[in-house]
Amino acid sequence: MIGANARVMLAEQNAPAVIAVTGKYPEGEKPTAQDFVNVYGADEGSNRFEHFRITTSAAKAYSDMHAASNQAIHAELLHSRPGPGSSLEVSERYEVKAGAAQLIIAARNADPVAYVGNLFPGDAPDWSKVKTPQEFQAAINWVWAAQKRLGFSRTLAVPQNFSDSLGARYVDESVPLQQRTIELSETLKAIRNPEARFTFAGQVFQSALARIRQNAADNPKISPAELEAQEKALQVNLLQMAEHPARVRFDAGSWWQKPLAAANDTVRLIANGATFGQADKFSAGMNSLFSDKSYDELQAAEQAETEDANDRAGSAGIAANLLGAFASGHGFQSAGLTFTGKLGAEALEGLPGFLARSTTAAADGAMFGGVDAALNGRDIVREMGSGALLGAGGNALAEGLGAIGRKVVAKIAGRPIDAKSSFGTDVETDASSYRADPKANENSTLPRDAGEAPLGPEGATNASDGPGLHLFYMPHWTDAQRLAADLKVAALNAVEKIVTPSTRATTSASVRYKAEGNEVPIGHDVDHVHDLQLGGAEATHNMAPLDSSVNRSLGPQIYHQIKHLPHGTRIGKVTIGDR
Repeated sequence: MIGANARVMLAEQNAPAVIAVTGKYPEGEKPTAQDFVNVYGADEGSNRFEHFRITTSAAKAYSDMHAASNQAIHAELLHSRPGPGSSLEVSERYEVKAGAAQLIIAARNADPVAYVGNLFPGDAPDWSKVKTPQEFQAAINWVWAAQKRLGFSRTLAVPQNFSDSLGARYVDESVPLQQRTIELSETLKAIRNPEARFTFAGQVFQSALARIRQNAADNPKISPAELEAQEKALQVNLLQMAEHPARVRFDAGSWWQKPLAAANDTVRLIANGATFGQADKFSAGMNSLFSDKSYDELQAAEQAETEDANDRAGSAGIAANLLGAFASGHGFQSAGLTFTGKLGAEALEGLPGFLARSTTAAADGAMFGGVDAALNGRDIVREMGSGALLGAGGNALAEGLGAIGRKVVAKIAGRPIDAKSSFGTDVETDASSYRADPKANENSTLPRDAGEAPLGPEGATNASDGPGLHLFYMPHWTDAQRLAADLKVAALNAVEKIVTPSTRATTSASVRYKAEGNEVPIGHDVDHVHDLQLGGAEATHNMAPLDSSVNRSLGPQIYHQIKHLPHGTRIGKVTIGDR
């Protein structure tokens, strides 16, 4: 009897956990229904055994499903769902599986990184040993891929305790702010996947936010207004750091390091532009001769350095790339290795010269586009076509702008222009033909498409496809927010827009979008890309994250411009500009 008592009590206490982890309980140790009756009596023994049986069945279901993807778990539950007339046994099995599935999904949502670490202990990174940026990047790559493979509805970049320690460190005022900024931006800079980087920043934000709120609760001297200001500063700083980690790291560095870093970045970006983006490959190839690392590892490191250089340089990085491309292209042309240089089109005048230069520029563009595509693994035919269009169009634009520029310079200098324009006509030199209209700029706004009149109520223009809309940037928007607004307008111009009553689902867009496993970065709303009020679908395929300020500004702007239009009115082009 003593052996039976011990076996029953140990099984009640340990069997569910052992089965959940291993899928089975040791042979000969699992008690029977009679064992329970012998220990507890007929009535209590039967009840306890029934509870034990169901609990161990749930543990076995947990073990069977704990390594399955979310999609497979949902499919299994759907397959097991009892139908009309199903037996009690079938219903019981389903309830057991559903309970186990609920436990699994809850554990995955609570800390998905820890979950995959426990699931694959031999392969998962040991976060206590992650020290270098390369190790950090490799660890995040692994956990990110594991979560995606299992179809987790919530995907994180690091374990929760890891982000908690970093969040606490970032708001620790005993450490100089410069040092804290450098440490965190270095960590973010190591994450090359932008989605993972923003997710990681979001984790640190939540952890840091909890810490500063706790600090405020413990310190009555911190007013609600001060706390709100701290929270806002934290959000802005981490968003900026996630978007431009290398630039933030550069700005926080010592003054004497900045000229050296800027010079190195300029040389790297010019070299990259001059070699059709191949400088990283050339450098990795040379370094591989003297390094124990593989060529792929060295190339990845060089490409990361170039990405960081572009991030640090901002718009100056584009200029450096263009300068490098111009330098190589100009050298080819001077040597007679381009069609423009070889055929001497630069020397021709008038309309024949313009046509010759546009034709040869198209040929040069096609050649450079093809070379660039071949070196970078893109579609050669498509890139040659794009290069030809850009070459010819760029020449026409450059020569047209050149003619305008010469005219303005002559006007300012008060002298006539002797040379003819590229189009074979005399540039206007009569001063009377260039008089400013004193009312021309009164209360004017410049649309995003320069030269077009504002559309919508501010300056309605009825195109053949219906009235247009002209939206405005908010004065406080950052460059990133203005770019988000530009992309929103571009998306609207890519679809047919018809004034339509907005009919929304009972469940919010954010809930439905996230339910399909999508992430929404901090500071963003879930936006209908094609607005419902302009005929867009109330479906997740028409949703995407959009900066909250942009979303909450453009939507009402559109509404106020169309609210008096009849339903069914077709809307023309949408533009955007400053007030």
